[in-house]
Amino acid sequence: MGIRRSVQALSPYVPGAQPRPGQQVVKLNTNENPYPPAKAVAEALAAFDVEQLQRYPDPLCLELREALATVHGVGVENLFVGNGSDEVLALCSRAFVDDDGSIGFFDPSYSVYPVLADIRDVDARPIELGLDFAWTMAPGYACSLFFLANPNAPTSMLFP
Repeated sequence: MGIRRSVQALSPYVPGAQPRPGQQVVKLNTNENPYPPAKAVAEALAAFDVEQLQRYPDPLCLELREALATVHGVGVENLFVGNGSDEVLALCSRAFVDDDGSIGFFDPSYSVYPVLADIRDVDARPIELGLDFAWTMAPGYACSLFFLANPNAPTSMLFP
């Protein structure tokens, strides 16, 4: 069994440029924080038991999900935790999009969305944003899964 044709043919996601050490650059497109961690965070990291890094973490992330459930007033069963948003988005594309389905998203938006459609070999259904970054859903528009970044990247627009 070889690599799927859709994967061989796709144009890969290309991450943005990474500043080199010593450069005074603040990257706004990757949600990085230009400030050092808060004192409490630095103290927690200093007290961290590095031997915990020798073991796999809890695959169900139960302790984190319980804490999040308490903060947000929902059940633990209503929460899913992944290894970053790209993994969660990829899992959603596998769980909610059949092989004859489609993935929708705004254009411009997060550049991984069309890559996910290409990997799955399903139709990409972008909605073009206007010059003022407003959008209008065409009559009859449908897709299996619509990704909505809010605020939208790279426009920073918030959608109600």
